[in-house]
Amino acid sequence: MKNELINKEFGKLKVLEYSHRNKYGTLYFKCHCKCGNVTIVRGNDLKRGNTKSCGECFKFEMIDNKFGRLTVLKYSHKDKYGFHYECKCKCGNKIIVRGSSLIEENTKSCGCLNRDINRKKSTKHGKHNTPEYITWQNMNQRCYNSKHNSYKNYGGRGIQVRWKSFEEFYKDMEEKPEPKGLYSIERKDSNGHYCKDNCIWATKNRAK
Repeated sequence: MKNELINKEFGKLKVLEYSHRNKYGTLYFKCHCKCGNVTIVRGNDLKRGNTKSCGECFKFEMIDNKFGRLTVLKYSHKDKYGFHYECKCKCGNKIIVRGSSLIEENTKSCGCLNRDINRKKSTKHGKHNTPEYITWQNMNQRCYNSKHNSYKNYGGRGIQVRWKSFEEFYKDMEEKPEPKGLYSIERKDSNGHYCKDNCIWATKNRAK
């Protein structure tokens, strides 16, 4: 049993030798990754396809890849939300983006894509300077502009604006209640995204 996986390949990993058995009887093996790293992997994870690399090399596979207007420049850091990368947008801005957001195409620019789309549509909806449109812009800045003062608490945590256009946002949320200066867009779940089910117009006291 200990030797059946020796020299076999699983993704980028080649099993070198048996490593150890834990107190529960689970077998672990020393594996060599194509990137050069050596790692210890649970045998069952190899056979089931759950582990196909050392995990560390994945963070470099994204470099130079393009996602929408973004080109991945380099690996930035890892946190509980996953790998993050420094990307350069076609407009010249640089932002830090979570890898999963790039792969799932949730983030395709530094925020300029939405701005360009909305700029083209602003003449149609006629609300370019309204409190609702300004709220829409501010949401996108917090989530997609890494230079924004609040980015680390929004986009830096993977928070996204799920409305693809101002029209969708306005249709769902409608006008701010009066007096408009007292109300702002608030998320019911502070860890959730900006979307219809998670947002309300509210004062600081959360009054509707």
